[in-house]
Amino acid sequence: MKEYFLITEVAEIFGVSESTVKRLIRARELCAIKLRGCTRVPRRDLEKLQKRAKRRSTRVHKGQTDLLQRSTNG
Repeated sequence: MKEYFLITEVAEIFGVSESTVKRLIRARELCAIKLRGCTRVPRRDLEKLQKRAKRRSTRVHKGQTDLLQRSTNG
């Protein structure tokens, strides 16, 4: 099971731009670390963001609401 995601992967999962993901990281709404020279987001932080988004009724693209299912299938 994948534990860290690239910014491009996070953007794809949530159906947003890479700029949006970077803005969330800068605003400290999403944690990120440098691993092997690349910025990566831990799975646990994506799950937290996903829960917050659901609570706020934020629109998430169809088929992208279950992070665990998506990341383990592909």
